Amino acid sequence: MKKQIVKTITFLGIFFSSNLFAITPPTPEEYKEIVDSFKLIDTSEKELSRTYKINGEIIKAELQKEENEPFQEVQHIITIGDKDLGEPKNWTGIDKYDQKLLFVACISLNKKIVLASLVRSSFNAKKTKQTAVRYAGYVTEIEENTCCGNYGDIGDDCLFDEEHSAGWETSIPTYNPNEFYPYFNEQRILERLYETGTCDKKATNEANIEVLLGNKWIPQEQSWDIKEKIATTILTLNQLLENAKSNQKLTFEQINEVLKNEELNIKTLQKYNDLAYYLQLSNKNKEAIFILEKIIEKFPNRTVAYLNLADAYNGLNNKDNAKQNYEKYIELMKLDNKKSKIPIRVFKHLNVFKSNETIREK
Repeated sequence: MKKQIVKTITFLGIFFSSNLFAITPPTPEEYKEIVDSFKLIDTSEKELSRTYKINGEIIKAELQKEENEPFQEVQHIITIGDKDLGEPKNWTGIDKYDQKLLFVACISLNKKIVLASLVRSSFNAKKTKQTAVRYAGYVTEIEENTCCGNYGDIGDDCLFDEEHSAGWETSIPTYNPNEFYPYFNEQRILERLYETGTCDKKATNEANIEVLLGNKWIPQEQSWDIKEKIATTILTLNQLLENAKSNQKLTFEQINEVLKNEELNIKTLQKYNDLAYYLQLSNKNKEAIFILEKIIEKFPNRTVAYLNLADAYNGLNNKDNAKQNYEKYIELMKLDNKKSKIPIRVFKHLNVFKSNETIREK
């Protein structure tokens, strides 16, 4: 009960410190409607973790999440080898959408391991309806004899300067957080840790810190700018979604790689459908069709997939396949007693197709 009270007070402090929200916070349903209107991606189920090799020791640092609708709270959970260091019970609020983890390992002057994380997440202000970005930071100092949750933050000043405090957030008209935050990538975060004396550059270099990416151990600083071929093998479905949403280049090889690693099943179905939707939205119709046909092959009654597939074929000016899939979509919607919810554009497209067929017959 005590933990929940502390968490609630902390959360409310962060929440009401922003003048971006209306006085009454949005309900979960209202919140979802707002973020959906900006096409933000729910990444709340994404695991935020890094596995390091430091001086030959395997260390896994992850952020445990707890739901606090419509937000989340996170804390560090650290494992050294087979030794679980326990939970520090130190929670920080983040948002559910567009989460990205920036994680850095380094060595302090007194030869202790320092793990620093910065979680970037996004939301939309109900009052201004602008995209806003929140940053939550942790800096943890550990050693091998640490146990039982007796570790925690050594100060947000290691990450945030006087202008940007913990839980710092801002509102922007377009979603490009890299433009306004001074420590938006791992290299800048590490430089900040050196500047504040939290970590020692020489000791860090001598530690030969490596990061596990896929099944490869990569030197930490190389892992931040990894080559495309290696990146292809480690992309996740969530990363593909983020890339598709921000209109980054995606290849069939990358999509195939993810399909191999993350099976198309009932749990991943919605994310693959969203991936195809964002691809089609940015005129990557061939890639969208590639995914949607796999979805329909496995889930032939997936109604919305036929609509997305028809739109993608229409984008390629393939009217015959577009018509076939629009008609299948209408058929399934009628069977589900949802005829009134069929978008008007579907009927408009079909009318155009029929008019063209009449002209061709004449």
